[in-house]
Amino acid sequence: MPDEKPTLSHDLVAYNESLLNDAAWVSRYPKHAAMVRQTLDDAKKLSGYQSPPKDQRTPEQRTWDERHGVHDFAPEAYTLPTATETFNPASIVAAFSASSVDPLLGNAILRELAEEPVTNPAATRARIEATGRNWDDVVKDASYVLGKTAGRLRPEQLSARSLVMLAVHGDMMRRHLVGRPTAKK
Repeated sequence: MPDEKPTLSHDLVAYNESLLNDAAWVSRYPKHAAMVRQTLDDAKKLSGYQSPPKDQRTPEQRTWDERHGVHDFAPEAYTLPTATETFNPASIVAAFSASSVDPLLGNAILRELAEEPVTNPAATRARIEATGRNWDDVVKDASYVLGKTAGRLRPEQLSARSLVMLAVHGDMMRRHLVGRPTAKK
């Protein structure tokens, strides 16, 4: 592990930068501010830190999303299982991030895909239908996330539990987006 590069979280950097951008705090604690600035600069250099992309949402959209519990999750928030010849989690993580899938759910699905691949898609369909759900509706709702994977993640690869959770998330996101303010041109 000594060869691994240290990492910085975006939240840690944002917090320290908010301190350094607070003129009152800097003037009240100049020595501490100098130490924070130097430490942060050194840590960024050592870790090769890259700032996250700028949030493209309008203030109204950010407020709408916050009020409805929709959050942006960076791809780094997900734990990538080891890629294989038939399973590359990186593209799936990008889709989860773009779809605001909570990392707890995303990581559980990724772990399941890597460790317990579905071998009987018909059994998955039967299990979903046994719960009283319509297979086509579940797939349609899950397509909010699955559609962002460019075909790399298909319904038949998922367990009933994962597919239903993505369907619930997709349905919630579709309803959320209906009333969301549009970007101004």
